[in-house]
Amino acid sequence: MNIKNSIINLAKSFKLNDQNIGVIDYTDYDNNVKIAVSLRGELDFFYHHLILNDKPTLDGVFFMHFIEPSELKRVLSGWNTDDNTWNEMYVIFAERNGDILFCDTTHDACAVYGSIQKRNFIIVILYRVS
Repeated sequence: MNIKNSIINLAKSFKLNDQNIGVIDYTDYDNNVKIAVSLRGELDFFYHHLILNDKPTLDGVFFMHFIEPSELKRVLSGWNTDDNTWNEMYVIFAERNGDILFCDTTHDACAVYGSIQKRNFIIVILYRVS
């Protein structure tokens, strides 16, 4: 599955749960959102083709808040510490009670990681197929 299909499915699935709050919509067109951090590859596509409004949050057992473009820079505050565990190319796109999901934007495929109590672990590495 490619990033476009993945985020289309995310937007559709988000609407199926009436406990979710906020808005997640997909657009085929670049939404021209202003982003204060450097993005690339899959994460850039994610933010330029999803409309995220009103603090979109998966509710129920799997509570998770998606970070809106206007909040990306603020949410990074406090993560870049002197212990070399945080890379400036990491971008947080979702959080749950201080634990996060983030992408490594070093490469276009943007590997996805989780961090629980600031212990990082890889979730998925995507390979772009031309």
